[in-house]
Amino acid sequence: MSSRRLVLAAYDVTAPHRLRRALKVATAYSSGGQKSCHEAWTSRAEQAALGAALDAALKQEEDAWALFMLGREPRFRVLGRARAPNDPPALIFGWGGER
Repeated sequence: MSSRRLVLAAYDVTAPHRLRRALKVATAYSSGGQKSCHEAWTSRAEQAALGAALDAALKQEEDAWALFMLGREPRFRVLGRARAPNDPPALIFGWGGER
C-alpha cells in the first residue's frame, strides 16, 4: 500500500482556456475543493504527475501553481456547507524543471 498525503493544489491562471484545463487536471486528482484550490490524497508519484500535468496545461510566464503538503493525518474543521474530504487516509512549486 502506498503512502498518501493530503495536498492542496492551488493555481492562479490568467486565460480562461488555460483555467478550464487547470480545473480539469486538478479535479482529476481531487477529493474536494473550491474554485482554484483542490484537496487531493496523493502518493509521491501522483504528486509528480499532477505537477507535470499542471506544467503542461499552464503558461509559465503568465500563470502560477503550487502544491502544499497538509500531512498524513490532518484535522478538519468545516464551516457552512463545506464538508471534509472522505477519502482514505510539502510544499512543491511549479516550474521546477528546466525549460
